[in-house]
Amino acid sequence: VSLACGKSLIGNKSDVFNKNLANMKVIYNTLFKRTSTYAVAIIASAFFFERALDVTSVAIFEGINKGKLWKDIKGKYE
Repeated sequence: VSLACGKSLIGNKSDVFNKNLANMKVIYNTLFKRTSTYAVAIIASAFFFERALDVTSVAIFEGINKGKLWKDIKGKYE
């Protein structure tokens, strides 16, 4: 989309590329430049990924088996 004065509302591709490059430099300098911070980033991301996968899989399992699980039927047997 262009304005009457010839400037684009979105910006040109080089502006977007430069912003992405700047963001990548910040991430590199913060996390990946030193081995210790790289290892901590890997361990932290693995921990959070495992928790997210566990919570998601439990929710899917309980949704599929609703009414068949002990927590759903224990009122009948106690």
